[in-house]
Amino acid sequence: MIKKNKIFMFTSTREIANYNSPYQIVVSGKSEVIEKLLILGEEEEEVNIVLLKVSAPFHSSLMRKAKENLASYIENINIQDLQIPVICNVTADYIKTKEEIKNALIEQMTHPIKWVEIIKRMNSEGINYFIEVGPGNVLKK
Repeated sequence: MIKKNKIFMFTSTREIANYNSPYQIVVSGKSEVIEKLLILGEEEEEVNIVLLKVSAPFHSSLMRKAKENLASYIENINIQDLQIPVICNVTADYIKTKEEIKNALIEQMTHPIKWVEIIKRMNSEGINYFIEVGPGNVLKK
């Protein structure tokens, strides 16, 4: 939804949840606010808005209570340090320790996914072949 000479304002009731590409973002928020955003998008020729059917406003401040519940739950889980570092989707930095893992799992509830930064980082490190693992091909598209 990025367009030249056009600014979209985001408030606490709608937030960027995923930076999927320089030309594709995912916005998360309350249903009535997202519906208004859909109407705004219909008025723009160069903007394509697709409503994603999801069960919650993931990666936004609206997940604050779920984040608190997850933090309480994760405190009691025994997590080991990673043998192979993983790039965290919240920071686009490598994580390896159990503390970093727990923090990343908690923070991703209310923070956007930095997919663009992650891909750029991997490209800068010579990684240029990717395999999408999962039930669909959302990222491939």
